[in-house]
Amino acid sequence: MTATRRGLSIWAVTTAAYLVLGAIGQALGLDRHRYPTSPAASWPFRLFARGDAGHFLEVARHGYFGPHHDPVQMAFFPGYPLAGRGLAHLFSVGPPSVTTYLVALSLVSWLGTATAAILLWRLTADQVGEPAASVAVVVLLAGPYSIFLVSSYSEGPFLAAALGAWVAAKADRWAIASACAAMAAFTRISGLFLACGLVVLFVHSRATQRKSWQATHVAALSAPFLAVVGYFTWLHHNTGDWLAWFHAERLGWGRHAVTPVRAFTHSVRRILTYHDPDDWQLAALRFQGTMEILFAAAFIAACVALLRRREWAEATYVGFTAASLLTSAYYLSLPRNMLTCFPVAMLSAQWILRHRERKVRYTIAAGSVAIAMFNVSSILSDHWSG
Repeated sequence: MTATRRGLSIWAVTTAAYLVLGAIGQALGLDRHRYPTSPAASWPFRLFARGDAGHFLEVARHGYFGPHHDPVQMAFFPGYPLAGRGLAHLFSVGPPSVTTYLVALSLVSWLGTATAAILLWRLTADQVGEPAASVAVVVLLAGPYSIFLVSSYSEGPFLAAALGAWVAAKADRWAIASACAAMAAFTRISGLFLACGLVVLFVHSRATQRKSWQATHVAALSAPFLAVVGYFTWLHHNTGDWLAWFHAERLGWGRHAVTPVRAFTHSVRRILTYHDPDDWQLAALRFQGTMEILFAAAFIAACVALLRRREWAEATYVGFTAASLLTSAYYLSLPRNMLTCFPVAMLSAQWILRHRERKVRYTIAAGSVAIAMFNVSSILSDHWSG
């Protein structure tokens, strides 16, 4: 009950804060009114339905190969838009409207984030203590890029499934853990990295607790991998291309594997090309590019810290996530992907509690709020680039 009360309280406050920021942004004329025909009552649910949310909306409405087919949409895993589609049909008598889909997708995102807040509080409280648990949830939900846990994006539902898998695994309930991990893998490719972390957690628990292995455990741990294989197989069935997902990533964002050095140099070069301070779009691109590099350093620091603490499973999950991002053609969406790495939020909470100086805490809080406000303004004015 404590986890539910604390987690939901923090979620409610942070979500309300983002809605207030959105209302202020609209009052300042930042919002371009993407969905002007939607009823006014749907405003909270469509406020942050921008950017990639449009792809999720199209997949929920028409599938991957509907009348408005865009090959880029194959890069988005089906778990989140399918959940939104199911909820929209549950709400509707007859075919759902665009507004119904927007509301449904937003509710799935919010429900996922609220569930993640509860599970993160519980996981952190069990491992570190209640004070750290509350701080970890605040770090997650009020962080500089936590806007994506309020938007119609897949981070919230993924986090709920990933944390559900981790909490169940810590309790040695591997059937539940595998089911949650499969849902996570059906929602984002990051589910593969989560699955690798769970395998390490399982092996380590068996080695330290001298428990026996069973065939059912091995079968259960394969579930998230099979979820990804199933989606890739379905794409091949419809396109004839086993690498359809990778080609969609390259087509949409130019993503492909390179060396870490090349990824870093390309990222720095991109920042240096955005040189017009009077162009708001270029200024936003330069700012986000700089943040990508800072978060790349944060990813590396987190991996080192987890390894030093011998948290092997957590280091595996965060490390594989970091490796995939730091070997892409250039740094993109590192801050958003760090949201899904809940061990980083737990690490951050412990670090904040160790530094009891108010100046340190106030500086971190002020910087986080400032970046969050900038991100809200960028998203509302359709200048988002991360």
